[in-house]
Amino acid sequence: MKYLDFDSEIQTDTFPDGWANYTEAIGSLNYRGDGIQNQAVFFSSARDFSGTGRLNMGILGISIFENRGSFWVLKSFNPSVAVEGTFLRAHCPQSVVQIGTSNFAFILDGGNANVAGGYYSYRGKYIFGEYLGKPKLLLFVPDAACESLDELTHWQTKIEAIDKNTPFSDLLLVTEGFYHPDNTGEEVFWKDMVWWEPVQNFLKKTGRTDFKIIDRYRFEDGRYVLAGREIE
Repeated sequence: MKYLDFDSEIQTDTFPDGWANYTEAIGSLNYRGDGIQNQAVFFSSARDFSGTGRLNMGILGISIFENRGSFWVLKSFNPSVAVEGTFLRAHCPQSVVQIGTSNFAFILDGGNANVAGGYYSYRGKYIFGEYLGKPKLLLFVPDAACESLDELTHWQTKIEAIDKNTPFSDLLLVTEGFYHPDNTGEEVFWKDMVWWEPVQNFLKKTGRTDFKIIDRYRFEDGRYVLAGREIE
């Protein structure tokens, strides 16, 4: 499994590990689709349960159950959909969004080593869903949110499905933020974000301090890909 580490370098991990594995349930989300009650259960796995190392991530797994009256039936299962989190523990998705006629997405605002590590705090947006009968990562947007201690430069990203009457709707990810010139040298990190340079040019051209990025994603071959971007 390939993933981005704390320094945005591509790494690989193997699950299950040949030596040992520790798995714990970390939460669940309930939703109703096609008139049937469903529950997604999330769990985190790691090589041990010491819970140490803010740069040590966990492996997120997802199992989806559907209600059959007096009992629940396992619908789909994937023990390793993403490497994410900190202290050997993956974060739990916080919300569920309908993204098609019978398809739902589990949204995780988290990220690699998403802990207090300085003046700024960043979060990525993970979008998980079922495809070909198995939960998987449909889209990962790094640095989808930024918070600062003194409310300097910051931004947040929201997701919206355009047409829920299609199997997999196009998605709009709208990032709204505020730019402050006093950034204590943080721009050295922002230069690696693919959208930062056009946003910076937009702010210089307009003289504004607020910005909005509207990204449109289209579903292709089991994942969402960027189809268009507007800055306003």
